[in-house]
Amino acid sequence: MSDNHLRNVIEAAMRAAGKPLSVAELVQLFDEDARPSTAEMKAALAGLASEYEGRGIELRETASGWRDRKSTRLNSSHRCISYAVF
Repeated sequence: MSDNHLRNVIEAAMRAAGKPLSVAELVQLFDEDARPSTAEMKAALAGLASEYEGRGIELRETASGWRDRKSTRLNSSHRCISYAVF
């Protein structure tokens, strides 16, 4: 499986879930014969988190799993983002 496909699945799952997802939950999204290892999933998550640094969204690991959210660098002066997206 390509790294790009793995990242695309992670991004789609994060946006669709509406809640933090554990590494185990993310791994289970793949067919058994194409399932990434836990190490591959963690590496992909770390890579995405690094790519998002300095952008409008961030990927963070929380106690209940990984989640994407609006960057904490954005403050109330950027309210137009919420209106444009939602």
